[in-house]
Amino acid sequence: MCALSNKSDYTSKKNFIALQQLLHSREKEITQLKHDLRTPVTSIQLIAEFIINNSSDDINDHKEKLAIIIECCQQINTQLEHSPMHDIAL
Repeated sequence: MCALSNKSDYTSKKNFIALQQLLHSREKEITQLKHDLRTPVTSIQLIAEFIINNSSDDINDHKEKLAIIIECCQQINTQLEHSPMHDIAL
């Protein structure tokens, strides 16, 4: 009975370690995905802001569309910042 218990404990520990490794791997993937999304979104936002701030009055028709782009970028970045994976230390 003792040998069975030890084998069961070993299997449980092995399964626990495997689950921990899987979770850690998934956390790393999510962190990388967030980074991969944040970088181009921030670039798009900065370009739209630059166009609005450094344009002549003749592109007023486009300013509304650029403002929408900026707002969408800000929403995406806010969601990325406040996602559950943001506070997990790897």
